[in-house]
Amino acid sequence: MDGRICTEPAAKFLKSAGMKRIFRTTAKYWAQEDGAGLVVSIIWTVGSLWLGSMLFAGIGALILLMGLRAVYLRLLSRLEIDGEGITCIEKSSQISIKWSRILFIQLLKSYRRPMRVLRVGVSEATVQPVAAPGQKTGEGVGDWLQAEILIDHFDHKEIWRLVQAYAPPDALEEDAYRKALGQTLWLDQVKQTISEARTPLKVSMSWFVRISAWGLMLMSAVCAVVLRDSFVGLMISILVFLLGLWSVISTGKIEVDHETITHIPPIGRYRIRWDEIKHIETDVYGSMVFYGDDKHLAIYGPGWWSGKDKGSLTEFLFLKIELNKIRIENKRVLFKMARNTRVR
Repeated sequence: MDGRICTEPAAKFLKSAGMKRIFRTTAKYWAQEDGAGLVVSIIWTVGSLWLGSMLFAGIGALILLMGLRAVYLRLLSRLEIDGEGITCIEKSSQISIKWSRILFIQLLKSYRRPMRVLRVGVSEATVQPVAAPGQKTGEGVGDWLQAEILIDHFDHKEIWRLVQAYAPPDALEEDAYRKALGQTLWLDQVKQTISEARTPLKVSMSWFVRISAWGLMLMSAVCAVVLRDSFVGLMISILVFLLGLWSVISTGKIEVDHETITHIPPIGRYRIRWDEIKHIETDVYGSMVFYGDDKHLAIYGPGWWSGKDKGSLTEFLFLKIELNKIRIENKRVLFKMARNTRVR
């Protein structure tokens, strides 16, 4: 059944009663994003205390506090929908948009971080100028403004059903975005931006990930020595060491130009051409896999990058994907390895 039809009575009731729906971070999202890290840090801290290692217990406690801080920040995040409009509130900022001002609204995947976002175009600056974490505002085109609201951590299915019921019908049409900008103007702007990009654009893996991976290997090696008389402890230390080793091997530099995408890890060099890419797979952890015929290239996505070209490369990647009309699929690809793309 069409989501707009089945939600229409609920939307009319909310509007007539002046009620407001409030969405907060779901337990499923918490478990996916923070659950594993919290469990590992708790086990690490308790195990270190049991073994009498205060240094490792302190490190585990520090990681645990960082995880709890992330949970607290998610508690402050909420999205509100009522008959007037939609509002997304983060720690210290918000985005507020009235239904009557919406020119187009789409539910799509964010290429900056592969999660679900609402892309909204409004006829005037009804969007507050300060964007919250994970959101983007300020892209003015003519007499309208575009905003992106990250909703992956909320009940995005219910949010989209309510949006379909409240938003103007014309704004929900598939080509509403290009109508607002103008098809020819949109293509011209995209092509001009891509042609003016100074390639190759280069980024490297986040320094935090690299330091964490080496630290994980070091700590697990020390634990293996300390726990050499315990078979279970030794096996856990070896598994953690291998996880850190895999993280080090899979990181490296990424270079993108008009023709190719290249991944340069510590060992080897892997490359795929833009004209070979048939579709892309992503997951909630920010990994991306570019598929061609009997080949694929796996890299970490923009959320894990660092370097002066990060912003430019993210925009360039986004525009190339959109211009080439490459399909995006959400799959579990975190531990995917490259295939038939090694060039050195």
